[in-house]
This record gives sequence, structure tokens and C-alpha cells, in this order.
Amino acid sequence: MLVECTAKLDEIEGSMYKELFDYIGALDYFIANPRTVKKLDEHRFIVKVSLYGYEKFIMALALIRSVEGKKAAFFTLYASGTLKALSKHAFQSMHNSTTAREGK
Repeated sequence: MLVECTAKLDEIEGSMYKELFDYIGALDYFIANPRTVKKLDEHRFIVKVSLYGYEKFIMALALIRSVEGKKAAFFTLYASGTLKALSKHAFQSMHNSTTAREGK
């Protein structure tokens, strides 16, 4: 899953998973088994989640509003079954947002 966070990932990553654990509970957390696979920049990252737990993971992620007292909202930008597809989509979306900022 390609995820974007409003806070800097380096500052909240460990606590983000604790918040998820609190929202979905121990059993569903271990079924989802979320792991950060790749950091794309300070706000976007790819998370690997079990097929059996991804729906609850997405819902819990959307409910988080702060981590360690810092405002943090999470958005699922894209979901796919392969890392290759996620990386391709991430590159395209990053290129499009850079182009839009430069006014091209």
C-alpha cells in the first residue's frame, strides 16, 4: 500500500504502529502484520500488509489523527498486490506533483 502522512515519517514511524495496534487490537494487528517496506520521501512510504487484514488496516489508518501528540493524518494513495506496481505508481504521482508545483 502506498501511504502518505502529513507528519514526517522519521519522527513518528514506531509510534504509528503502536497507534494502529491500539485501534484494531492485538489479534487483527497480528493478522494484518503491517511493515514499512520502502520510504519514498519524508511523507510517503510503502507498507506491506497481509491480504487478510488490509481492510481493517486501512480503516484504522484513516482514523489516526495524532501520533505522540503531533498532528498526523494518513492517506492510502494506492493499493496493489505487487511492490513493482506500487513503486511505479509512486514514481508517477511524485513526478506529477513536482510538475504541478513547477507550473508545467
